[in-house]
Amino acid sequence: MTLDYPTMLLHMLGWIFVVVRISFFMLESPFFGSSVMPFTLKVFFSAILAYFIYRSPSVTALTQIPDTWTTILMFLNEALIGLILTYFSQLIYIPMRVMGMQLEQATGFQSGEMINPDDDEDSSTVLQQFLYIFGVLVFFSLNGHHLVIKVMTATFDCIPIGGLILKGALIKVIINYFSSAFNQGVSLAAPMMGCILINSMAFGILAKSVPQMNLLIMDLPLRVIVGILGLLISMRVIVAVFERFIMYTGKNYEYLVYLMSGGS
Repeated sequence: MTLDYPTMLLHMLGWIFVVVRISFFMLESPFFGSSVMPFTLKVFFSAILAYFIYRSPSVTALTQIPDTWTTILMFLNEALIGLILTYFSQLIYIPMRVMGMQLEQATGFQSGEMINPDDDEDSSTVLQQFLYIFGVLVFFSLNGHHLVIKVMTATFDCIPIGGLILKGALIKVIINYFSSAFNQGVSLAAPMMGCILINSMAFGILAKSVPQMNLLIMDLPLRVIVGILGLLISMRVIVAVFERFIMYTGKNYEYLVYLMSGGS
């Protein structure tokens, strides 16, 4: 089958629109947007994935070549879809980060920092890095990387090329999801924070009862021991809660795509 030049140009332009949406999403999405992955690999993966998505029934091919301003507007629409989904996907690890921040302040781990090359942060503490890697492993165990690709593919079923519709409900969904993620992190850290608080109260009572003893030397090591033991004991609960949160994220993803397609 031979294709004339206008038809080839239409298919090429449609494929480029698909590449733009996927590329902006892959830049910062979980795992795929990691700076550990080479930029060339990200571009190659986005181009190949865009080809298969464009050949699928999910994408409605262009019927005519749009004018210059319409083309620019469609490019901006596709880029904005990818950026919105990217920003939303970055919130998945907030519970682990919040829990790590709470524990490191209580145990004194904030003094030890290390470079985190995965998410381009200047530095992060050892405990934050451990919980982040732990969250990534849980994300992989639930095939979260498949969920990311599935959601991106599903956007073409609901949102045609250049068919983005922005509504105020999008901001409400993102804010509610962020609040839920923050609350999950505080809830996960609460039992260990309670144990550390009891430890501090016990040392305070001893310090008042026996002021001659230098209990400050023992306070910090015991805080660290209590924090690590509490983290190890509650690990299964953390996994169960984070798994449920990832499932909750998938539902919010679907609702976000539904809103961007014009639903209410």
